[in-house]
Amino acid sequence: MPNIVIADGGYPIQQGIYEESATQKAELGRRLQFHDGRVFRYTLNGAGSIGKGKAAISPALVANNLDEVQTGYTLKVGQKNVEVKLTTAPASKTHYQDGFLLVNDGTGEGQIYKIKSHDTGDDPCKIELYDPIKTATEVTSEVSLIPNKYNGAIILNNNDGAPTGVPVGIPLIDITAAYYFWAQTKGYAPALVDTGDTIVRGNPVGKPHTHAVAGALGTVKNDGTDVVWGRVVWESAADEYALIDLCLE
Repeated sequence: MPNIVIADGGYPIQQGIYEESATQKAELGRRLQFHDGRVFRYTLNGAGSIGKGKAAISPALVANNLDEVQTGYTLKVGQKNVEVKLTTAPASKTHYQDGFLLVNDGTGEGQIYKIKSHDTGDDPCKIELYDPIKTATEVTSEVSLIPNKYNGAIILNNNDGAPTGVPVGIPLIDITAAYYFWAQTKGYAPALVDTGDTIVRGNPVGKPHTHAVAGALGTVKNDGTDVVWGRVVWESAADEYALIDLCLE
């Protein structure tokens, strides 16, 4: 019996899981589920290519758009069109589209709002929100802008430092820079095993100990702190593709 595609809200799927597209054909983050347990999320690739079976993570945060003290600006209850103070202007008008505005400190802290659109200003940056402000802020409040994790995915960095973003998923095909694709987040998926690593059937995998190859997975480097991407269904040798049961959602 063939798989039946189930999309949230009965959404008609216009792009297959083995296809990429230069044009957007679904909302970023749109969930696609198969009866065999596999789940995918609609994602926009960033500036670099991502190979099939390689791990993709969310775009890096912009330091000068985080912890921004709102000198001269406040958010008022009921507003959807707001102005915030940034140190550096957004790179484009789509950088934070469908991302989030977080009040991280001061009056109004703990509130988060989804961003509908914004301009490329910094003092102020004009932002339209999907929902109205619920708690007013003051000029001493701090605001952070966080991009949608499916907007501008990048390959998992291959170094000994912490990942620069959170897991997005694994593509089933090679993805061109700035193209849209389906990133697998759950269920059986191929994953490139890192050079020099040995994985064990049933054990968790994530960012490897040495991480010689960008996008490769392996034995989790720091148990209890590093993100587990899934568990090994079938272990291949290093530099080959293993079968992983992804558990990113």
